[in-house]
Amino acid sequence: MVGILVLLWLAAIAGVAYPYIWGSRRWQFAIAAALIGITIGAVAPKDGKSSETAIETASPRTMPAKPFLSIEPKALDAHRVQLTIGTNLPMPIKVATSIDLRGQKPTDTYIGYSEFITLTGASTTVVLDTSKSDKPLPAGDYDATVDFFPKWGAEGNELAKGAPQLHAEKQLKLAGSSGSAADARQLNEHQSWVMENVAMNMPWSKASFERRLGKSDKGRSDLSHLHDAYYFPGADMTLLVNRLQNQVTTWKMGNAILAPNATKAEFEKRGLKWPLSAEAGYLGCDGNAVWFATADGTTYAVNGAAHGRYKPIEPIWSIDQKMMRELKAAGAGGGSPARINIGDLIQEGLKLCS
Repeated sequence: MVGILVLLWLAAIAGVAYPYIWGSRRWQFAIAAALIGITIGAVAPKDGKSSETAIETASPRTMPAKPFLSIEPKALDAHRVQLTIGTNLPMPIKVATSIDLRGQKPTDTYIGYSEFITLTGASTTVVLDTSKSDKPLPAGDYDATVDFFPKWGAEGNELAKGAPQLHAEKQLKLAGSSGSAADARQLNEHQSWVMENVAMNMPWSKASFERRLGKSDKGRSDLSHLHDAYYFPGADMTLLVNRLQNQVTTWKMGNAILAPNATKAEFEKRGLKWPLSAEAGYLGCDGNAVWFATADGTTYAVNGAAHGRYKPIEPIWSIDQKMMRELKAAGAGGGSPARINIGDLIQEGLKLCS
């Protein structure tokens, strides 16, 4: 029973950050997490690699008349926080510690880091490494908190089970490593808007989405060469758009723009001819039709089998200036311009044919 309640609590915490049930909202998960946290019977958290030092004293044999819990935080660097936790409760007990960005609402995406700690003495020093958080914490004002819930924190300790629920907190500043708190809040707002409002086959309008999410970077999608990827740094999310239907197919967290698989630098490093004015792009093959796509989404026919299916490649096929000078010196003129040999590009593309 205990294990099931703990799993439910963890699932509710995850839902606060990313509501994974269709139609649900973060505040619903927040309420669920609070209720489960109060009622769970036991947890078995891991202290991870936190460095703890306890000042051992004789544990009281009776419940103190005035049980207390205290916390003294100290920022060691941009992301590590030292907590000194004091208590007069009978040992050992487990407590929940956290570093929470100040001013968060229940409906906000949580910004902070939490860890369970086992106390074995009247004073315990622990270092929380907030870089282990799901997302880097921004610079700002934080609340360092410690909570004791007898229903799960006093497991195996009959004396401590009679203690009241205890809470302590102190403020501190944290340099963080991901910009300002305002930036983090805006990013979370943008992500929430996408998750709650963007659905499959939604009409695509770059201008409309950029008004809501800020400027985007365009690139290739890993879905197919018919899809473009638009990465919005202000939301740290990518929308994958079907170019033919002008519809949003899906969204992904982070930058999902596909890195170019064909570049001038790589070709020259391998001793191959690079025949294009574009220095990087996406080389592919359908059947035996080799195509090359530039970052703006334009797809060109590389070999004869691709002619008629994609745009002619001449606009980006570089002219062989050396050959043109030699032809001119030899008295040749007129006709089509001599271009750099495209054979290496064709051969590399054929390797990708299905």
